Amino acid sequence: RPVASLVGAVALAVVTMAFLASHAMAQSGASSEATFVFATREEPASIDPHSQTNNPPKKIFEAVYEALLDYDPETLEIVPVLAESWEIAPDGLSVTVPLRSDVVFHDGTTMDAEAVKYSFDRFLGMGLGFASLLGSVNAVEVVDASTVMLDMSFIDPGLMEAIPLVYIVSPTAFLAATTGDDWGTAWAAGNAVGTGPYKLDEWLRNQQFNLSKHEPYWRGWDKPHISRYVFRLVAESATQRQLVERGTAHMADLVEYEDVEALAANPQLQVLETESLRQFYMILNTTSGPLADVRMRRAIAAVFDPELIADEFLRGHATVPRGPIPPRLPGFNPDIQPTEHNMEAAQELLQEAGAINSGVSLTYVHFAPYTWQRINGEIIQAALAPFGINVTVEGLPFTTLTERMVNPTTRPDITAAAVGIPTTNPMGLLRPFFHPDSNHWSRNGYVNETVGELLDRASVSLDPSERMSLFHDVQSIVMDDLPIIPFTILNDVKVARANVRGYQFQPVRPAAVNWYGLYFED
Repeated sequence: RPVASLVGAVALAVVTMAFLASHAMAQSGASSEATFVFATREEPASIDPHSQTNNPPKKIFEAVYEALLDYDPETLEIVPVLAESWEIAPDGLSVTVPLRSDVVFHDGTTMDAEAVKYSFDRFLGMGLGFASLLGSVNAVEVVDASTVMLDMSFIDPGLMEAIPLVYIVSPTAFLAATTGDDWGTAWAAGNAVGTGPYKLDEWLRNQQFNLSKHEPYWRGWDKPHISRYVFRLVAESATQRQLVERGTAHMADLVEYEDVEALAANPQLQVLETESLRQFYMILNTTSGPLADVRMRRAIAAVFDPELIADEFLRGHATVPRGPIPPRLPGFNPDIQPTEHNMEAAQELLQEAGAINSGVSLTYVHFAPYTWQRINGEIIQAALAPFGINVTVEGLPFTTLTERMVNPTTRPDITAAAVGIPTTNPMGLLRPFFHPDSNHWSRNGYVNETVGELLDRASVSLDPSERMSLFHDVQSIVMDDLPIIPFTILNDVKVARANVRGYQFQPVRPAAVNWYGLYFED
């Protein structure tokens, strides 16, 4: 322990000295302008806005890039950003989008219809990241300098929810870095030129990102705003906490649940906690092994205790889910109830399935860093042991976990995992999980043709009420089949200095922060 403490102290000193040096540089010649230091856990491998889907680069994207549309953080409805409005054709096969006329990129060039076309062409041409969610877009046509039309090859009711995934980039900057048909990917991995409120000044690898305000930003700077940001890369939660406690960082994104109470009691700090869309599941093997029997899957659901996990092991910083779709997401079916912990029912189901003292063994795998997922596996392990059922609990790297799931010969019986929600369209969650044609790792081999037919109908219906009804039906069926057991919904928790104001949680991009809205209270 003394050695560990010394190492931690040295690490903190190094981070603090590096911060002070960068802070001094940022403040030289502009002492009246505020610099905000954000301690963040992970460094992105790339900041190419058209290929990256994981969380680390989203912090940068939220600052430097914008899309035609975005999700309202309160209602999750689609709202215009670089678009002024939009009009869907009566046949549902095209969308006309008038653009704002007062927007310039960080390189000083104008954001216009050609820039939008280039951005969509690059996004779709690369075919990476979330490109499949805009597979209905056949072409983007320039109507005039301030208007584009998205031409679609088939009706896609979820298109509008997918448009926020396409960040608009400067063609001038990106084309200058492009050789042949490489789309400038090598350059874009480490550089950024968008229309957002902040421009990327410097990326010091393994240390920090430096950003400053984009002076001609179209929303203006007439309210209190942060002038400069420093995104410090700090991997350890304890170090992040100490930086914020000492005031050398203003916000941190890696908060241990056991630290929340002490942090909230500190008058110099504030805990920013919000119910999120980050829902976890136990994904069950319905195609082979003991859990191919639905009675065994129902027994696992009866053994599982969601309240214990949320209240005890996650210390109340989580909620119990009630189906495949989180309650905040459109399409949530309120008639579905959480699975109920009932050991008597579990015993009856195990008896009916002939599993008691019959040599049945199960495998439970989870993402290795999550202790609470391991604890859940151990609870199931202990609950089934009296029935002569052995459960092996194993933590794995995420890549290894998904590789095991997609291979029928190595597929675990139970996998604890989360599935990202890229848009507010329920189809983006339900189809990967449950459609028979899905090749997403989360489907885990599950097949129900009726579910596939319902999802196919929802994918072409332009009637919102009909789509919601179809989504409800899908959820009812899968909660009877139990290819998944909704596990828990983690709250999003960040800690900030007490004088930080304007924070607003971004449900669809929980790793990001509304940088433009933050300010310091005098």
